[in-house]
Amino acid sequence: MISGKAECGLQYAVKRSGSAVGYCALSIRCGTRDEEGFHNGIAHFVEHTIFKGTARRSAAVINGYLDRLGGELNAFTTKEEIVFHATVLKEDLGKAAALLFELATCPTFPEHEIEVEKGVVIDEIQSYKDTPSEDIYDRFEEMIFKGHPLSGNILGTPGSIKKITREELLRFVKEKFVPCRMAFTIVADIEEKRLEKEILKLTDKHFNGIDFPPCSADCNDRKGCWQYGVPQVELFDKTLSKRNHQANCVIGGLAPSLYQERERLATVLLCNILGGPATNSILNSVLREKNGWVYGVECGYIQFADTGL
Repeated sequence: MISGKAECGLQYAVKRSGSAVGYCALSIRCGTRDEEGFHNGIAHFVEHTIFKGTARRSAAVINGYLDRLGGELNAFTTKEEIVFHATVLKEDLGKAAALLFELATCPTFPEHEIEVEKGVVIDEIQSYKDTPSEDIYDRFEEMIFKGHPLSGNILGTPGSIKKITREELLRFVKEKFVPCRMAFTIVADIEEKRLEKEILKLTDKHFNGIDFPPCSADCNDRKGCWQYGVPQVELFDKTLSKRNHQANCVIGGLAPSLYQERERLATVLLCNILGGPATNSILNSVLREKNGWVYGVECGYIQFADTGL
């Protein structure tokens, strides 16, 4: 594997594989926790609307570009990053990589597309509300991270989504989509030095001559850089009554962060022993197999830069 940093500040890593399929992803360190000064849910809304057009391509062209090559284009948003990724045959990897850079550097956010997508995202929010087993996790995170940037809901609320404007989307991209917050990764059956050379060509093409705002200390290394620090959690116990058959319960607390290597690995092992995917996990064996008290039970671990859950 080869990794490095381009002159503009973008970090990259390439790895050779034995597959005929190539994978590439552009990760941008700006998620829900970076929405201060913006409406809640804007990071996720940017992920949705960035496919609606660039300075060079329309939404229809973007949607069909990799599809015609037998490839796939997609994206996701977390509390700490937005990721655009593509899967194509290795010979089409250059086209996929160029498209990801184009999406991140010159989106246009057409007004009519924004209004249409607002309805789609609000419907997505409501679908979670209709699924108590999903909704309970959002409510739990809002409570345990109260007063901390991690408390924000990734999707936002119907009210906050309705208030997002094209100008706000453009401002968010201008402030957050900067090279020092970006990492580009490729896995393909192509010589690694060649892949590295192609990435550096793309960064020169898309970032040279652009006046980016200065990077803050957290851009390249979030470890220890958060002004809010580790959340201070108070014990809480809350019950909500809903008219549905199931009862859903979450019990949890803070856990090691992504950078606490030994503690993080120990926590992963503990979660697998307690409630991992195997049917012989402790919680599943006792609560479901032995007593039949539950339909499903699991133990999960989410890692953030400064804490975990």
